[in-house]
Amino acid sequence: MTAGRTLIATVTTFDPQHRDQDLAHWQAATTGALQTSLPSNVPPDGSATTGHVLDAGLSDLDTEAGTAKLLASVEITVTENGTAQPVRRTRLAATMARTASGWKLSSLEQLGVAGS
Repeated sequence: MTAGRTLIATVTTFDPQHRDQDLAHWQAATTGALQTSLPSNVPPDGSATTGHVLDAGLSDLDTEAGTAKLLASVEITVTENGTAQPVRRTRLAATMARTASGWKLSSLEQLGVAGS
């Protein structure tokens, strides 16, 4: 679960001043289709994001297969052109895969809120 929290914080954080470094962190935190698609989620020019996992829990763990599912509540702080925007809170469902270099995110999905 600790790895999942760290991985989610990594892929919800981006600073355009450190674009290449942050994209490398995203690549290191992911695997499979997510690793390929994630760079298309780079925030618009001038926007920076900082993700912080407020709470998380495993919903499934298969140690033999090397897979886990994690549900997380995430707070994302957005700064556009140096101006802080209202903090966003979201819920994410993550699938993780154990690789030779440790746990990595293989999918990440934003969960809707009932009644919205």
